[in-house]
Amino acid sequence: MAHDVFISYASGSPKDKMTADAVCATLERHGLRCWIAPRDILAGEDWGEAIIDALNEARSLVLVFSASANRSQQIKREVERAVHRGIPVIPFRIEDVVPSKALEYFISTPHWMDAMTPPLERHLEHLAHSVRLLLSRPPDKASYLKTPAPREEALEVPSPLPRSTAPPMQARLRQNFRRLQQRLLPPLGRLRGFPQHAWRWISQEKHYRLIGVGVALGVVLLVLGALLLAREPERYPGLAPQAAAHLIRAESFYDARQLGPAMDEYTRAIEIEPRAAPAFAGRALTRIERADFEAAVADASQAIELDPGLAQAYAARGHAWVERREYDKALADAAKSLELEPDNSRAHVVRSRVYLARLEVDRGLEEAKKAVKQDKDSPWAYLARASAHLARQDFDRAREDYDRAIELGPDSALAYIGRARFHLSKDLLPEALADANKAIELGPSVADAFTLRATVWLILQDPERALADANEALRLEPINPEAYSQRALAYSLLNKPLEALEDANEAIRLDDRQAVAFLALAMVHRKAGHLDQAVSDASRAISLDDRLGEAYLLRGLVYATQEHREQALKDLEAGTRLKGARDVEVAQVYATLLIQSQQYSRAISLLNDAVHQHPDNPKLYDTLSTAHLMAGNLGSAELAYRKGLALDPTPEQQFKGAPISEIQPGSQAEQLGLKPGDLILVYDTTLLPTFSQLATLTRQPGTGHRDLKVIRERKVLTFQVEPGPLGVKMASKSERALAM
Repeated sequence: MAHDVFISYASGSPKDKMTADAVCATLERHGLRCWIAPRDILAGEDWGEAIIDALNEARSLVLVFSASANRSQQIKREVERAVHRGIPVIPFRIEDVVPSKALEYFISTPHWMDAMTPPLERHLEHLAHSVRLLLSRPPDKASYLKTPAPREEALEVPSPLPRSTAPPMQARLRQNFRRLQQRLLPPLGRLRGFPQHAWRWISQEKHYRLIGVGVALGVVLLVLGALLLAREPERYPGLAPQAAAHLIRAESFYDARQLGPAMDEYTRAIEIEPRAAPAFAGRALTRIERADFEAAVADASQAIELDPGLAQAYAARGHAWVERREYDKALADAAKSLELEPDNSRAHVVRSRVYLARLEVDRGLEEAKKAVKQDKDSPWAYLARASAHLARQDFDRAREDYDRAIELGPDSALAYIGRARFHLSKDLLPEALADANKAIELGPSVADAFTLRATVWLILQDPERALADANEALRLEPINPEAYSQRALAYSLLNKPLEALEDANEAIRLDDRQAVAFLALAMVHRKAGHLDQAVSDASRAISLDDRLGEAYLLRGLVYATQEHREQALKDLEAGTRLKGARDVEVAQVYATLLIQSQQYSRAISLLNDAVHQHPDNPKLYDTLSTAHLMAGNLGSAELAYRKGLALDPTPEQQFKGAPISEIQPGSQAEQLGLKPGDLILVYDTTLLPTFSQLATLTRQPGTGHRDLKVIRERKVLTFQVEPGPLGVKMASKSERALAM
């Protein structure tokens, strides 16, 4: 009995055996008859004869290619036999292995199918689709060896609608026979054990008469069914037959995510039938997948002009409008699409994207749910729902939907951009950078991919790379407000305030909801000393995006400069909770405020993280030493101090605390019980005051008691002092080290 596919694999490898069984199950589920050893070798039958007979009757050979297969002499003989008989060989590569010279001679054609990246099921479905398309070709074009295709279009062959010179009824009968096979065979293939036991039963001679009767009845049923299906209206009755064939092939390629062949087939259909509105609409959708949004608008508009009742054309144009940030036009097209076709998933995706862009998160989620419900195989639907979940900070559901979108559309740059945004929201910078790079690889003309990577570079404190990516984004899309915002931040970090101001203002002119642009303005104004304006701009950024940790941190630093301690602590706490304290200045200022507020444990924890990230910064060790001193951890204080001193032994970096060397008789210090050797930690709110600082502080007018903390015999003592001189002398610099 003839088989559609001979499956060749290295039987000695468990991995290859499992993959071959999965290939067989998938192909048979799609109605393709497979021959695979040892299943289809009868008991007592000669193994070699069985393989030769199967190869003689097979129409194609699928090779599960791996390192084991590469070494197998049996595989070499099977492939050689198939090539000798003109049977197309389809290598299904599961390991990254270069073919041996013996195999390369036979399978060095460009028709490889790589299945090395999970999930395997997606590759199996692609294989089944490709084999079915291959076997539908006319016999004179069935061999890959005769008609090699470009490498990037491996296994992308025309669909089961070849050109025919037969009378229309005969062509339609042949087509409908194939439709019946596709509808009847898959249920049989899903029956557990059907291929093996059924074919063994058929092979017994005593059953031949019964089989003959069954075959005759089957033929009659197929003929009757084909005749009934022949009465079914043509899918595209108004198009020339050749144009319709190309259009159907294009749709098959598009559904299989083979965008290059889909684009070619849509174009061929248009060349044959310039008024083929569905072809223009389909090509518009394909252009969207390839991020060619301007051309997508043109194609969709042409489709609408040719057929104003084509819902998919309005949905496609609406999607393109969204990518171009023309939201009113997008909503209008989505509404028209749903008026014509209420269950159009793409139109609901368009609405969801617009609502999310306008911060109407609940409406965006509602539309995205409708899109998924109406088309569970649409990556765009899951991408829209993922974005809505992310906006609601439902991270687990967002991650699931982003992964599902990528699984359904592994060649979609926008899906990777979406998941990269998710990784950014979780502060997973390596994962965000990997997804941004993948998005750029898949869509080198997608401006948002470069804008997103610029964001990652900024967080990683690499403004040069961020500037380069922002420039590329603006080259691709000159009206991209997010790119202007990122470039403004990069300029600010590079100390180019004029350029930063210009870009930030341009971003706000394009979209006054650009929180990052206001953050850039706040950075510029802070560096210029315009502190009130910096607070205003940072506050505006926070009002637009309350998860923008950098805005809280910047406002906290400004408040600290203005000595608004409570407000500074509140903002720095919020900012570090959202983004951490990667910046040295943030860590130092925040830790100092915590020390002044007697939150020593938190200050020490913060500084330990900071010195772990910046182990070569002496100032961090100096502040850490102070925190340990205030907490009474004198050994840890000395260790931190000496680490900082080893990094920077200059006088400015030396420990500035000095012990008391002498107590004047009758002074306030004597009355309080201070002793020589006491190390002054705090006077009022000043940490480790120098002698000159202490002299100035004690002369300041005022009423009420002030705190004085000293270290004595490795213990911290607190005293209440009156304004006025203490009556102490401090040790010289040469004596200070001894005090430690």
